[in-house]
Amino acid sequence: MVALKVAVMLVESQKKTAWLTWSDTGEHSVEEESGIFGLGVFYWLHRLFINGHRTSLSTETVFPLDQTISAPVLAPELARRLRMSSWRGRGWGLTKVLFSTLAPPLRSEKSHGRSLIGATILSYGLLALSTVLYGYFQERFVIMVRGCLIAAMYDQTVQLELASSTDPGLLTLMSTDVSRLMAGLLDIHEYRGSSIQVGLSSRRLQKKLGEAFVAPLVVAVLTFLAMFFLSRVIDRRQRAWMEAIGIRMPPIKKRIQQLRVAEVGVGERRRMLAVAGAAISQVPLLISPVLASATTIKVPQLLSAFTSLRRVQEFLERGARNDYRISHSDSRFAGMGIETHNDVDTNVFGGSRTRDSDVGISIPASCVAAAIGPVGSGKTTVCGYILGELPSARGFANLSTNSFPL
Repeated sequence: MVALKVAVMLVESQKKTAWLTWSDTGEHSVEEESGIFGLGVFYWLHRLFINGHRTSLSTETVFPLDQTISAPVLAPELARRLRMSSWRGRGWGLTKVLFSTLAPPLRSEKSHGRSLIGATILSYGLLALSTVLYGYFQERFVIMVRGCLIAAMYDQTVQLELASSTDPGLLTLMSTDVSRLMAGLLDIHEYRGSSIQVGLSSRRLQKKLGEAFVAPLVVAVLTFLAMFFLSRVIDRRQRAWMEAIGIRMPPIKKRIQQLRVAEVGVGERRRMLAVAGAAISQVPLLISPVLASATTIKVPQLLSAFTSLRRVQEFLERGARNDYRISHSDSRFAGMGIETHNDVDTNVFGGSRTRDSDVGISIPASCVAAAIGPVGSGKTTVCGYILGELPSARGFANLSTNSFPL
């Protein structure tokens, strides 16, 4: 039976490019075609290393992204679940929707459990390979999270009012919060593994020491409680620190040094708490080495990730702008005939009169048009109205589609 399992594993590790039939016609990465050993030792990257050594890499020479972790594939599913779920106004609403989107389908067959037992036995002989694969899939997970959230925040930014879309705090969401979210979620599966490890270790320790095995457990529980209450304070401090960073952005060119000092002052308390948390997390390593768990070490980092995720949820809950344009793709105008051109007919854009009081524009489909005129003639205002960023006091815009390059 063991020989059969080894043979199945070797067959499974081979590339199956000759038998694969892709359901789409797009480009596919070498990563999707590699076997388990090719992924474990990153053999599929050797051509990229060779090309990078010989010449400068470009978008044409790098591999296409694996479609299972690409934003165009994941973003529509996330958007569908956001529309179906009542996640707004709930503290963990976005977290539940995000994990339900990315969670693999669960299976309950007995054969699956036996396969996991066999895989566990084999993993001891292939410890290095399994560690690499673990880190590889963890990186894929955080990349999927980043792709979903960046795409969702981009769509939300496009739908916001013009004044809200220029908020410098959006830069903090796109950079700092997403980076902290990725760092916190990178080791999220350590909590599950550490809990199982503690349970098995405690059981084995009970057989050897009897009732004395409770002593290190008490130390671990007290350490966890101390870290839990400390992490709640770190959560509030981090939110204050991130808000201070957002305030620093607008006048960054004039008062960067003064605001930097204020930011450091706000972040100093958070860093001191982080240092205290790191010190407390070392207590189990020094006092009870048998239960040296990584759970308490990663608690502040995980809570920091969920704090950033809540900031992203607050941003996604902002109201969208009112679109004053008339689109044939809207169901309210389903009875109207579909035209093959975009008409813009308006007199006043955004409350400010242009140099030409009456503007009428007709742009046929599949046509390139350019707005040409002197400075201050209203070219940018007209384009802003076509995009729906500016309201109109009079007139209307009749579009055959809401999706067009400008």
